Amino acid sequence: MSNIHGINFDNQTVTAKDHGHLFHCVIVDGIMSGCELSFSGTSLVITPGYLLVGGREMKLTANTTVIVNGATTGFARVLITIDLTKPATADTFEQADFQIQYANTATGFSALNQEDINSTGTTYQFALCTLALGTSGIASIYSRAGSAAVSKADAHAEQEYGSRKGTAQHHVQDEIRDVR
Repeated sequence: MSNIHGINFDNQTVTAKDHGHLFHCVIVDGIMSGCELSFSGTSLVITPGYLLVGGREMKLTANTTVIVNGATTGFARVLITIDLTKPATADTFEQADFQIQYANTATGFSALNQEDINSTGTTYQFALCTLALGTSGIASIYSRAGSAAVSKADAHAEQEYGSRKGTAQHHVQDEIRDVR
């Protein structure tokens, strides 16, 4: 019996942790599509879309309203928090939810809790946006999450092969030229 366990092979099971591990190693957290933001008063509206957070793909199926009414000055950071200790069944999903943190300055928030949820961790926080607050509620969207991107591979390639304009593809092209 081998210590090798096939993951994406015939007759093998791909778990959420296995699938998430692959995505988390290659793709930076972010918005894959949709998830546009708008606000009025204390309401932040997020449109339907897809996100990749901690290697886990999530889908917002309808407009989602997050109420931001804990402060009238400073900043609010809207998080998507994954908590794997909460229930997930075929009918219900409670392992991800929105949370709000408040700070006096845009850089005054505590560090995100980003445990390795594709191994033994259970909690992972993702900052969807930071809002500037005013007396009437949300004054502006100060910053928002970027797009999910395949830049982890590029960062690894740069570390491994040195800085080059472009991506890891340059190394592959160099290898092909060397073989010719």
